[in-house]
Amino acid sequence: GLVPGTRVWAPPPLAGPAAAFYGTSITQGGCASRPGMTYPAILQRQLGVPVYNMGFSGNGLGMPALAPLLCALPRLGALVVDIEPNAGPAGVLERNLPLFLDAVRAYRPGLPILVLSAPAQGQEAWDAALTARCAGWARFQQQEVERRRAGGDGAIQYVSARSLMGGLGAEATVDGVHLTDLGFYALARGLAPLVGRLLSGGE
Repeated sequence: GLVPGTRVWAPPPLAGPAAAFYGTSITQGGCASRPGMTYPAILQRQLGVPVYNMGFSGNGLGMPALAPLLCALPRLGALVVDIEPNAGPAGVLERNLPLFLDAVRAYRPGLPILVLSAPAQGQEAWDAALTARCAGWARFQQQEVERRRAGGDGAIQYVSARSLMGGLGAEATVDGVHLTDLGFYALARGLAPLVGRLLSGGE
């Protein structure tokens, strides 16, 4: 498909420290129209840094055994933990998140970490019980981060995906859970300044 004589160059290497995103099918990019529309891929282009997408569909459970593998990723400068959509409904968020964060700290005491709670689910529009559960999962994550910061860990932060994505409503998801390209773009746009500051060593 190229005109004879066309020259193709390799892209320039991405500079700086890398960001890793550990999470679920949403992190992985389930329902994105193409691989480049996942929110980690959008962030890679926006920030110009290496990005590791460690999203595991149905298996982003905050397993502590993964911590040493994540911490060993080359040039790792920040870790985003995005596990609520899997770990919350499975009933393991309260157990695994503290253990996972402890395991990360055992390998990388000063690594900047951002704990990201999930976007809104479409079913919350008519399911009050789900709304309450989602609020509880988000609250637990925020309180866990606040507890650690109060204990002296200044390199960990919490942010809600809901607060970053605005009022997109049903436009943000394919099925009430997995993001559309618009949802991925909105989440990446909201995360960009936060992840950029983490990678530069700021808060």
